[in-house]
Amino acid sequence: MSLPMGPWRLTYTPGQWLVLAGPRLVAVMQPAPPKMSVLVNQLWTDMQAAGSLASLLELLRGYSLDQMPDFAAFVWDGGSLHGLARGRISVVDVATGQTALDGSGALTWHEAHLGTIRGLRVDMGVLEYDALLHLPLIVGAVGASALHLTTDPDQLVRLPDAEHQLPEPVSPDPQPISEPLQPVAMPETQEMAAHSEDSQFQRPDIGGYVEEQYTPTPLGIGVQVNTGEFANVVGGLVVGRAPDAARGPIGSSLMRVPSPGNDISRSHLLVEPAGASEARVTDLRSTNGTTVQLNGEEPYLLENGESVTVPIGTVLNLGDGVSLRVEQAR
Repeated sequence: MSLPMGPWRLTYTPGQWLVLAGPRLVAVMQPAPPKMSVLVNQLWTDMQAAGSLASLLELLRGYSLDQMPDFAAFVWDGGSLHGLARGRISVVDVATGQTALDGSGALTWHEAHLGTIRGLRVDMGVLEYDALLHLPLIVGAVGASALHLTTDPDQLVRLPDAEHQLPEPVSPDPQPISEPLQPVAMPETQEMAAHSEDSQFQRPDIGGYVEEQYTPTPLGIGVQVNTGEFANVVGGLVVGRAPDAARGPIGSSLMRVPSPGNDISRSHLLVEPAGASEARVTDLRSTNGTTVQLNGEEPYLLENGESVTVPIGTVLNLGDGVSLRVEQAR
C-alpha cells in the first residue's frame, strides 16, 4: 500500500492571509508586507524542523509571534492534531458545524487537542466558502482567505507505489563546448552578505511586521441604521419592526427598527455576508419592499422575495424614514 505524503490533506481558497505549510506543521498569519520576504522565508525554513508542540511553541516565541494580533498554527504531534489560535481566526468542525477552536479573547493564544480523524475549516473572515475556488496545498506558502484541513485517511494524498513510479530520466550524451564558459562575477548585496558562510544569519525584527507594517482591519461587513444602531453581519441578520430569527439561516441575529406607520414588515429584510466587502440582501416577502441605492446608480425596488448582492456603501431604504447602509465590519 502506498504511503501518505503527510498526516493531513490541505486545500485553501485564495486571499490575503499568509499560510505556511510544512509536512507536519501549518501556520496562518496576518498578511505580510513585501519587506518581510526574508523573514517569512526563514520562518518557513525553521518550521520544517518543528515536529512537536513543544518545539512549535519555542519557535513562535523565538519569532515573537505571540505578539501578532491574529495567528493560528496546527501541528501533528504524538499521533494526533493540536491547534493554537489567536485573534480573528476561528476553526470550525466541518462535520458538526461547531467551533473547535476560537482565537478571540486570547492573551497569548487558545490551545486545543483536536484528535486524530478530523475535518476542519479555518476561517480568517466572513465569506461564502462553497462559492470560492479551492486549491490543493502540500508544502509551501500561499495567500489564503480560508483553509480546509482533513486527517481522514481515505482523503490523504499518497505517494505512488514503487511499481507505478516513473523511470529515471536518461541523460543525453553531452555535447562538446567549443569555448569554455567563463564565470560571471555577481555583485554582493547586503542580503547576500548576511547569508554568506562567514556571517551568521540575523533574523529581521518581527516587531516591524507586527506593529508597523500591519494595521488590523475588520473583516466582513456590517449594517449602519440611520437611527444610530450598528451591527456586524455574521451568518445572517433579519431586519424588521419585530424580526423573527426563523426567517433567516440558523444562528441569525436580529435588528429591530422603528416603524410608526407600520410601513416596515415584521421580518422585512435578510442581510448576509457575500465576501469581505459585499452583502447579499433578500426581501422577506415584505409588504412594501426595499429601495436599493448603489453609489452612482438609479435606485430600484427589491421585492417579492428577490435577492441581490451589493457592495459596501449601498443604502437600503425600508420605508417609514428608516434606511440601512452596508459598511465594513467594526
